[in-house]
Amino acid sequence: MPLKKLMVVTAQEIGFCFGVKRAISTGEKALKKYGTCVSLGPIIHNERVIEKLAASGLKVCDLDEIKGEPVIIRSHGVHPEVRKKLEKKSRLVIDATCPFVRGVQNLVAELRKEGYTIIIVGKPDHPEVTALAGVAGKQGFIYPVRPENLKGKKVAVVSQTTNTQQGYRQVVLSLLRSGLPSEIRIFDTVCRVTERRQAEAKHLAKKVDVLLVVGSKNSANTTNLYRLLRQEKKETYLVSGGKEVHKRWCHPKIKVGLVSGTSTPRETIEEVKEQLTQTH
Repeated sequence: MPLKKLMVVTAQEIGFCFGVKRAISTGEKALKKYGTCVSLGPIIHNERVIEKLAASGLKVCDLDEIKGEPVIIRSHGVHPEVRKKLEKKSRLVIDATCPFVRGVQNLVAELRKEGYTIIIVGKPDHPEVTALAGVAGKQGFIYPVRPENLKGKKVAVVSQTTNTQQGYRQVVLSLLRSGLPSEIRIFDTVCRVTERRQAEAKHLAKKVDVLLVVGSKNSANTTNLYRLLRQEKKETYLVSGGKEVHKRWCHPKIKVGLVSGTSTPRETIEEVKEQLTQTH
């Protein structure tokens, strides 16, 4: 009697999102045109993609290491003051900022002009949040924020685009309960692609025995997706590639689900899927 085949269910929406595709495409075109280019930090948070771009001539470096080469601004955006320094140091600045991230930056800039104190909800050390804080200037605070900094001020709240809706709502509720000023505006700036992936993944979690989140551990959207799904399903694991697939996930009676972060290449997901079936 033949062995029962391992069942692997892959989410419908996987691989790169539009912003990541655009950033990679921008980098590839720049490298083809100018040869060696530099980026201030990795263009996206995926080691495999960065290694591939590095093989084509991209160098990831710090600000003080730039010596005039064409420089690519990463998909997460950059602090306005850093951009000014880049324009002084480099003969050409190529902007690969995600359009959705750019939209949030524009929103924050407008709120600043209107006199709002801006609370930014996200990881303080994430480049997207650092850039947003730079746009907000002295009127911006990264959550958590001291109540005395908000006294007598009108407040606006925005989120890092790769947050989970659940996490953002919890922070907003906490802010409201803490007694914010009467004038407060809350903006839903979580990326719609991120929202859809989270919703689909939560639905898939109910249908499988093991759920694998494929992507880089340095990626905020991937790790946020993983943390969200761990709350839904204990048997959820974060893997960066096929080498991290465990034999215990490959039993023929187990149904395995695959989801991914927005900076995960499709070939990495296929690699994980192939490893699951080959191990069995």
